[in-house]
Amino acid sequence: MTEAGANMDETKNKYSTISSELRTKIAGGNFSPGSKIPTERDLAAQYGVSRPTVTRALKDLANEGLIERRVGAGSFVAEKNKVAKSLNLGLLIPGLGRGEIFEPICARIAERSLIDMFTLSWGGFAWGNFGGGEIIKVVEGYIKQRVDGIFLQPVELVPEPEKINHDVINLLKAGKIPVVILDADYRTFPERGEFDIVGIDNVRAAWVATEHLINQGAPRVDFVTTPHIATTAVRRLGGYRLALVSNGISLDRLWEHSIDPEDDSQVRQMIELGARDVLCANDELAALLIPSLERLGYQVPDDVRVVGFDDVKYARLVRVPLTTMKQPCTAIGDAAVDAMLNRIAKPEQASREYLLEAELMIRQSSIRS
Repeated sequence: MTEAGANMDETKNKYSTISSELRTKIAGGNFSPGSKIPTERDLAAQYGVSRPTVTRALKDLANEGLIERRVGAGSFVAEKNKVAKSLNLGLLIPGLGRGEIFEPICARIAERSLIDMFTLSWGGFAWGNFGGGEIIKVVEGYIKQRVDGIFLQPVELVPEPEKINHDVINLLKAGKIPVVILDADYRTFPERGEFDIVGIDNVRAAWVATEHLINQGAPRVDFVTTPHIATTAVRRLGGYRLALVSNGISLDRLWEHSIDPEDDSQVRQMIELGARDVLCANDELAALLIPSLERLGYQVPDDVRVVGFDDVKYARLVRVPLTTMKQPCTAIGDAAVDAMLNRIAKPEQASREYLLEAELMIRQSSIRS
């Protein structure tokens, strides 16, 4: 990474930290609606940054509708609670039970319902125990309730997800219900849907994870996903490719593998093609891959280094603790609520993508002694 790029990343991290901490304080009631927040000068001194960095952080919060900036007077917490008191919002989360990121995200949204005083209806499903018909029934129920907005996780990794999502989206659009999508768009990158999206910056996160392995001395990095690739994995694949190119490593599609991580023959073939430093599309895949490697006689990290994504609980509990990109679930929940309240207050505003930073959690699976 160049010095200019490193400085840009450092600045971004600083103003992201400021906006994130202020967002949390506003959500937690440290600053009440209508109250004035510290001045730019005071915040710059508190965080040890320049005033332009503080200005950018406050601009982000103003764009989200969390604060109002008044020329000559300062910045004030928006009076959004007056609107939120009458709102009834719905959750439509088919992925509950698969992975672990949606439980804490939804829990934070539920906490915010108490803080921001809106009611919350739950339309979740146990993973694998739903179909398009069940989801449509929940959506139709929400429309009959005349909910004011829906937090939606699009269906993926099931038969005909495009059709299910298409039917759901058409119903929501016909009902003119504001939607905030969690984690990933219902359309495959680079296509873009018409709704606000809240999640991590998957491209940058994959870049960071790939560069971590390169910095450990990897001459190449392999990317592993499953045959039914998720929308987030497509973006992670893009970030992986960018990281290779930016570090002067030529792309080779033979380094990209779509496999069943529990199939020893497929894993063996990947290793025989030269894979020794592996970035997995998610932690679940990585946790299944590691025992397969060991059955074949390869030790992690001595023979093969492995990095995952999401930082679910078993990333820390597997025999070889997993290096991974941590999803900021609480912050995603906060950003989702803020995006929804802003969308309801400003329905004609162009759709936005709220991208949060994932954190690299370095553990034993990627560090050789």
